[in-house]
Amino acid sequence: LAIGRMLLTNLSVNNKKAKTEDLTWVFSELRDHFKDKASFIFSRIDLAIGRMLLTSEKSFRKYYDSNVDSAFSCENCYHILGIDVIIDEDLNAYVIEINGNPTLNFKAEKLNDEVSQLEEDVVRMMYNNDQIYEQNTEGKSAMDIAVGVMEDISRVKESGDDLFEWLTKEQISYLVRSKREQQELGGFRRIYPVTTYCEDNKDENEWTAFMKFLRLSEERIRFHDLLTRLEKIRVQRCIKDSVECSNEIHDKCNLKYIGDTICNLED
Repeated sequence: LAIGRMLLTNLSVNNKKAKTEDLTWVFSELRDHFKDKASFIFSRIDLAIGRMLLTSEKSFRKYYDSNVDSAFSCENCYHILGIDVIIDEDLNAYVIEINGNPTLNFKAEKLNDEVSQLEEDVVRMMYNNDQIYEQNTEGKSAMDIAVGVMEDISRVKESGDDLFEWLTKEQISYLVRSKREQQELGGFRRIYPVTTYCEDNKDENEWTAFMKFLRLSEERIRFHDLLTRLEKIRVQRCIKDSVECSNEIHDKCNLKYIGDTICNLED
């Protein structure tokens, strides 16, 4: 790479010659810059990150299993990754670097404001086991959420396919945690499973083909298919009732923002 591009994402080096404020944008500024192309670009970024995570899934699991006792379980554990993405002239997104311990303290007020919101969203999502925060007027309990998962599974159950029979305890636990997260996504985007409800089956088929290319087990692919069908239900709820919405649905389905809420299809 040319010298001018070698430090493209190295903020700690670049800000020695320029102010961090002048070197960085928050997502809202990036959207303003790309205008009508922003939704497409963010969807491409989601795709690049999602495939990176899926490719790394076996390695993540191997590392986790080798460092944590098999009897240990932690529903509230999380890991924040810093992912550097580059966009080419055709608006394709590529992951170029992953930071396992990203900087969360910047020399720019606007970035620190974003970090504060990130930390608030993490706490709200990860540490509200028994009762969803007061913002949720329905006040759904953990049991309500578990029941909701079972109802969603029943909706996607195909004739002759007893989902409850082949789902493992670990998979059901995952579905309950995922459902709980959907109640309090805040500023987060759901990277996986991909939102395909507002498109044809092209993306969905590409994801399945990609998983087979990675030689993931048939059990994992079957669980992926279930997650995809459950995701379609979530998108339907977002479009119809403005619940369980998040930013990637906006970008995929051409929804519009009203304040901090996503609701209604544009005419």
